[in-house]
Amino acid sequence: MGACCMNLRRFLIPLSACFVLAAGLPAQNLLITEIMTDNSKTLEDEDSDFPDWLEIFNNSDGEVNLEGYYLTDNVNEPTQWKFPAMTLAPKQFLVVFCSGEDYRDPALPLHTNFRLAENNDDILLIAPDGRTIVHSLDAYPEQQADISYGLATSSTFGTPVKLGASARVLVPSSPDLGLTWTQPDFDDAAWRAGPTAIGYGARSPELELVGTDVDVEMRNLNGSIYIRIPFDIADPKLVDVLKLRVRYDDGYAAYVNGQLVASSNLPAELTWNSIAARAHSPRDFEVVNISSAIPALRAGRNVLAFHGLNQAANNSDFFLLPELDAIDIGEIQPSVQWFFPVPTPGEANGPGFPQAAPKPVFSLASGAYVEARQVELSTDVPGGVIRYTIDSTMPTETSTQYTGPIDIPGPRRITARVFKEGMAPGIPERNTYIILDPKAAAFTSNIPLVIFTTFGKAVGTNCGGGPYTPVHMLLIQPGADGKTVLSDEAELSTGAQIRRRGSSTCGNPKFAFNVEVVDAYARDKNVQIFDYPEESDYVMFGGNNFDRAMLRNPIAYWMSLQCGRWAARANFVECFMHTGNGPVVEGSYFGVYAFMEKNKRNPDRVNIQSIGTRDKKEPAVTGGYLLRRDRVGQDELAISGGGYSSLVVVYPKILPTESAPYREHTTYLTTYLNKTIASLSPNIGSQEDNPNIDFLAWIDHHILCWYPKNVDAFRLSGYFFKDRNGPLVMGPVWDYDRTMGCSDDDRARSPTGWDNDASGDGGTRYFEAGGLGSWYSILFNNRPPITNTPWNVAYKNRWRELRKGPLATDNILGQIDAWAVQLAEPALRSNKKWPG
Repeated sequence: MGACCMNLRRFLIPLSACFVLAAGLPAQNLLITEIMTDNSKTLEDEDSDFPDWLEIFNNSDGEVNLEGYYLTDNVNEPTQWKFPAMTLAPKQFLVVFCSGEDYRDPALPLHTNFRLAENNDDILLIAPDGRTIVHSLDAYPEQQADISYGLATSSTFGTPVKLGASARVLVPSSPDLGLTWTQPDFDDAAWRAGPTAIGYGARSPELELVGTDVDVEMRNLNGSIYIRIPFDIADPKLVDVLKLRVRYDDGYAAYVNGQLVASSNLPAELTWNSIAARAHSPRDFEVVNISSAIPALRAGRNVLAFHGLNQAANNSDFFLLPELDAIDIGEIQPSVQWFFPVPTPGEANGPGFPQAAPKPVFSLASGAYVEARQVELSTDVPGGVIRYTIDSTMPTETSTQYTGPIDIPGPRRITARVFKEGMAPGIPERNTYIILDPKAAAFTSNIPLVIFTTFGKAVGTNCGGGPYTPVHMLLIQPGADGKTVLSDEAELSTGAQIRRRGSSTCGNPKFAFNVEVVDAYARDKNVQIFDYPEESDYVMFGGNNFDRAMLRNPIAYWMSLQCGRWAARANFVECFMHTGNGPVVEGSYFGVYAFMEKNKRNPDRVNIQSIGTRDKKEPAVTGGYLLRRDRVGQDELAISGGGYSSLVVVYPKILPTESAPYREHTTYLTTYLNKTIASLSPNIGSQEDNPNIDFLAWIDHHILCWYPKNVDAFRLSGYFFKDRNGPLVMGPVWDYDRTMGCSDDDRARSPTGWDNDASGDGGTRYFEAGGLGSWYSILFNNRPPITNTPWNVAYKNRWRELRKGPLATDNILGQIDAWAVQLAEPALRSNKKWPG
């Protein structure tokens, strides 16, 4: 939290006039029982995000009215976030997301207006008087992803089904058995016996877990398999919680004593030869609370039965590993705090550990090195075992054990973790290494250098949708002498992922691509690059046959910024794209690129209000939105409005398959756009004439599209946005390779005239209606601004103003000349790499 947020214990005495401990109250009724400061995949909120969270428990025998209680992570701000009017039933839990979004509707998930720090912070529950500390977790230790922390219990934990449990399996050949085989008294003596896990064709690390290989019985014969696992419960009355943990590839239905308790990826009708509805990775356990099955338990022998499903009968692999936990919940121990490898938001805490193992130590720091190296790993924990991976996955107890130096002949991403009995698994530590060939290491430039390594994988050929290619990125800045050397220490070394971009240019050998900076869990990670505000999403634009000068996008965006309209900032770099397994060589050189920001909602980019699924009524539903008239990508949702279809909703990001929660939003947008475009008139001469549009922004955006002759303006990569309770704003500008006399598109050949040069489809009609026209045709009365309507007068006045200032010819040419000098040598190298 920063210097102002110090340890609570140090504040108790000096702040005694402000805070009162709840010692004089009855036994603590409300407790903060569990927190998670790094939620990678544990608990999803209503917007499909994974924010921090905490859990409150009513430890009393009566309900508690939470109205007026507060949560805070700052002892100097005890009333930081206030609970709404709501009650918490006795012995019940309440999860509160700590997202910074400040949502207080008691009918929906709650979100605080602060986030949780990862270590050495305090979280306090404050009474309605704004002073009394009801409960707190003080100066909690360093946390890690998807391991929670909180109060221990005196509960008893049992695992009646675990890895290696005895099982019986049968691949059915007919429907004759029905569901009789799920019953505890069914005679399975004729079935094949063996230990779990059950599977075939699995890859590491699942391969080593398979105890019963069913390749012969299952492959090419049936996508279904029946599995029975007996387990014993001494006294069902001592079972308060029953949890199923399962890793599977690709689907299952689970039964306890004949009762269906859990399922995943089932077809519409489950039969003896069914297959899974979709593929599923078995890498992680999924946890399902099946306490509804407790009444079906009986003292002694019970059976956990599975109908396992493969994606197809001829699929190359199948895997199913179940584990079953039975918990007898005891009293919460407010003075004992543990780490919980299996988080339990909204439920009683499970088994935990008083401390976590420390991070391992690497002998070699991340970075680029000349020639092959070795790295050693160590820990000062007696008896601690280091396990590691080189495939970007998180190490588990079954990952490769470190026994000696690891060779680094080429790009390597090593993720290591310490395991020790009696401790929670340690915080994973990741180092990435790139090896430079000596000749490549000596490469110098007068502009920054960027290295991307794909760890031996080809960059995907997909554009506009589909998977990203994981990479590691190094950004190397010029030294004091103005020279950048490839072997210099990188200013930025980070994980990222890239995907080709562009429509007609996607397949170019020198392709443009998106860059998403990510953390070790593939989540967006905001970083500082150049003088840009921190963000995670960027674009590498390398020029193409339409822009051999490589300046058109940067100069167009610069012009917009000069006019006071935000646009992506750009810096030139020379790029190395390394897709091999060995050292980076001179042949990895990929040419000059413009490293640019991306059009995205951000206070320092497109500054609009955030919006989520709960914002269904006015004023919340009115924004913010960022849209784009364009071709529609496979993972994008488009709406219709204002007479046009293919209006892509850029923000909020809505997947076509998950659009239902945003039905009110898209309906509002369509209605608003129809109303706004119907309100346009050539008689608009000021902002006051039409509050539905940002009048001056519309003029500036049109000038910035027409002046450089952007032949795709308004209809392809045509952005516009709307803030909450705000007007429709045109922009930001984007995609200007086919402009300003570009060599391979004659439509923008001439810098003068109202229209494009006639060629092909003729390009955008800047002032006219029609398929290649735009909403502007209404304002211009379907012709260039040669008359003196109020709109035309305002347009021409603004044109003169800009041409005497930001868009003055000398100003623009001065910037072009400065970049030309900067790129004199890099451009020669780039053009040699990519001639023609």
